[in-house]
Amino acid sequence: MKRIDKLVEWKMKEAERQYMSVKEAAKYCGVSRTAFETTFAEAGLRPIVIPGFARKLYSKKALDEFMMAYQR
Repeated sequence: MKRIDKLVEWKMKEAERQYMSVKEAAKYCGVSRTAFETTFAEAGLRPIVIPGFARKLYSKKALDEFMMAYQR
């Protein structure tokens, strides 16, 4: 498989993902991780927290809805 084909395949899989880590969610929203974890949390964005699982997750749908609520 050509390198470009692998990149396209990876991007398509990435676009299909429904849940993201803090780092991925910040990148998706176009802000720094620090801004995401502070400002966005203060504005009411809440992560998915699963007992016994250390990572916070964010759903793409929740991020889109959150961003749309603040669109001017």
